[in-house]
Amino acid sequence: MNSDLIEVTLIPWIKRYPKHNNSSDYYIYVCKTEDDRIEKNMVGGQKAVTIKGNMPELEIGMPYKALLKFADKHETFGVSYWVESIFQDIPTDAKNQKAFLSALLTERQVEEIYKIYSEEDDIVQLIIDGKFDYEKVHGIGPVYYERIRQKLIENMEYRELISLLGGSGIRFDKVVSEFGSAKFAVFQIRENPYNLMKVSGIGFIKADAVAQRMGIEKTNPFRIDAGIKHVITEEHNDGHTYVYSDELIKRCTQILKIDSELIQNRLSDTLDIIIIENRVALQHTYQCELTIANKIHELLKNSEELKFDPEDFIKRMEDKYQIKLTDQQKSFFNNIKKHAVNLLVGYAGTGKSQMMSLLKDLLDEMNKTHVWFNTSVYLTPTGKSAKVLTKYLKDRTAYTIHKHIGYGLPKELYDEVEVTQDFIIVDETSMVDIFILSSLLQKIKNKKARILFVGDAFQLPSVSAGNCLHDMIESGVIPTTKLDIVFRQSEGGILDIATRVRKGEKFIENDFEGKQLFGNNLLIHSVDQKHMVDGYKYYYNQLLKKYRPEDIMVLSPRKKFDLGTVAINKTIQEIVNPAIEGITKEIGFGENNFLRTGDYVINTRNVDLNLVNGDTGIVIDFIYTSDKNSDNKSSLEKYNDKEEKSGILIDFGFEQRLISFEDKHQLLHAWCLTIHKSQGSSAKSVLIVLDKSHKFQVTANLLYTALTRAEENAILLCQADVINYAMRNVENLMRNTFLCEMLKGKIV
Repeated sequence: MNSDLIEVTLIPWIKRYPKHNNSSDYYIYVCKTEDDRIEKNMVGGQKAVTIKGNMPELEIGMPYKALLKFADKHETFGVSYWVESIFQDIPTDAKNQKAFLSALLTERQVEEIYKIYSEEDDIVQLIIDGKFDYEKVHGIGPVYYERIRQKLIENMEYRELISLLGGSGIRFDKVVSEFGSAKFAVFQIRENPYNLMKVSGIGFIKADAVAQRMGIEKTNPFRIDAGIKHVITEEHNDGHTYVYSDELIKRCTQILKIDSELIQNRLSDTLDIIIIENRVALQHTYQCELTIANKIHELLKNSEELKFDPEDFIKRMEDKYQIKLTDQQKSFFNNIKKHAVNLLVGYAGTGKSQMMSLLKDLLDEMNKTHVWFNTSVYLTPTGKSAKVLTKYLKDRTAYTIHKHIGYGLPKELYDEVEVTQDFIIVDETSMVDIFILSSLLQKIKNKKARILFVGDAFQLPSVSAGNCLHDMIESGVIPTTKLDIVFRQSEGGILDIATRVRKGEKFIENDFEGKQLFGNNLLIHSVDQKHMVDGYKYYYNQLLKKYRPEDIMVLSPRKKFDLGTVAINKTIQEIVNPAIEGITKEIGFGENNFLRTGDYVINTRNVDLNLVNGDTGIVIDFIYTSDKNSDNKSSLEKYNDKEEKSGILIDFGFEQRLISFEDKHQLLHAWCLTIHKSQGSSAKSVLIVLDKSHKFQVTANLLYTALTRAEENAILLCQADVINYAMRNVENLMRNTFLCEMLKGKIV
């Protein structure tokens, strides 16, 4: 069977998948077609073609134009075709137009139209051209008529967009959402196909495929510019904010497959990039780092000493809480008194949380003694870390940075948000990237504001671009309190092993097999690879005897394969939330997986002020628009009913939220997380899965981060030599960034 694309007219007859309501972009339909180029199967005594792929939900019985490609031949279901593109073809003959309009209007409205326009062959074109006199038709007013007309116009524009994107694998709805309409999307793509890269999830490769089909030359300046920005953006994914020019040209040459001189000559003319000697960055990224440096300098310059006696305060706190502070901890309050910007850097178990708690007491006191100093706010980069910090603060609530600065609000409202507090505390600073930090600092309008950055220098840096905590420490510009005395290390448990991991001190031999308890809260079990899956199942079931599933955190370094988060989550789902016929609802969720009512999930995207990356919740229900639609409504009425919504109803604790089916990719099962994703959060019990298959992904920093997520106890299921290999592999926390130099004043 040849793999060429075939353009064909077909009519959907049977929807094979999904059987029930729409919960996916993936569909399988059995369709009727008269086209002899298509190989058909016998279905219900009739010849029909099976189509499948990502597409909008099709209306049964309505004609469509499709671009198909042979998929496979199944021994049971026969031949099937992949859908490269499909759109509803507006018929031009009177008979089919009447059927077409019936899908948009009620039966009564269609009858009224054909009473008035009984002799007209092309009513649809009359409506599109604005020549249809709706005043003559009973039951169609001006508002309703305009809705119909816009729907038809959108259909025509959608066809043009599909013709541009057909076969690219790009979701049309995402493109329309980004540009506001199909018409403007077509304009933007025709002007410069690489404008598609503005759409989330569309990179250079997909945009370039569209451009090549449009006939864009390989040496076109738009293409070279897009290739340059693509390489720089890829560096962002590794945390870097710039790339060296020779490396940039080399990689662009490989991607664009053109002469390196063309790229070299184009560099100085590419918009939105900046070149500092032999380093190239996106203008926006560079500006973010510059904003951070300038604001920190400004705040430090405006420093005023606070009116309190650090020694007196420390003595009173030691008496109140029956504690004894180290010299390191005492120096923290001297820095707080003198400087408007401070760093509090400490490893696990060194007392950072205690310092934050004592700082809260100090701020409460100063509220009464300083006329101008009366407000403070505690911020973190994720919803999970905000919940953890709130637990330590007890009578104060921590917020995500995103929520505090108005992320997710419409631009005009976002621009009005200001950070007015006198003291801002940013916890888990190692996780903060340059984009969110620059946004926060830009919104600080209080010239007397003070800010404290708190973090652990051995934890993993931000997933996105930048190395803020490291750069601030290395610059030497910001007064820093370093805590490195670990309390309770002598107990020999989690804190002791985490500290030894950080210091590279071996605590287990390579040939060790079996179990060993460290202190009273860390069990290390070294087993053969073939027992790893059974091992984590066993320990998870044991932990369930004491903890709720939400209080157990399973950690793995990666997502894929048998010991990745996807497979482990699937296994845990069958343990804690198996499907019960007639009770459990479920929808497709990734490849060969299901999302069920009762599942524990994590949101991975900042949506608005309330729902942010790291928020976890329980799936309550699946809501479908059709559940609310009355049978006598037309398709167009359902389409335009703004009150009718469908999606996944989730209880996040603070509120119940409906996540649309189209956005379900922002959800993950949360019983098992990658170690990167767990940073900033904690759980009562942590089960860490480290296998030889993870060997080249695991670092000392990753292992340290995993161990320090545990509040009460941890189990490390592993092979001993993997642990020792990880401890020798300390992650290089150096990234290509400008911030350190900017803070030192070396770059203007």
